[in-house]
Amino acid sequence: MEKYTNLRIVSESLLHLDAVISAKKTDVLVKGWKTVKQYSAATVIGYYSIQNRIKDQKHISAANIDSALKILKGDRVEILVLSRFDMIKDIQKTEF
Repeated sequence: MEKYTNLRIVSESLLHLDAVISAKKTDVLVKGWKTVKQYSAATVIGYYSIQNRIKDQKHISAANIDSALKILKGDRVEILVLSRFDMIKDIQKTEF
C-alpha cells in the first residue's frame, strides 16, 4: 500500500440480509424491531445482525435452521427471526 499512495480502502457490504419474522400464533403483531422485544425469539447462530437485535430479550440461538424451526414448532419461543431467503427455502421443505 505504501507504493500506491492514491489508493483508499473503502468498506463494501458483501451481503444484504432481509430479516423476516415467523410466528405460530396469529395474534403476534410486529411493527419494527421495538415491538419484537416483547416476544421470546429464536434465530440461528451466525446471523450476527439479528443476534445483536434480539440479545436484550429472551432468546435462543439454534445451531441450524431446522433446529430453529423445531424450537418454534415446539412452542419454546413465540417468534422465529431468520433471513428471508432461508425462511422461504426451509419452510417450503418442512411440514410446518
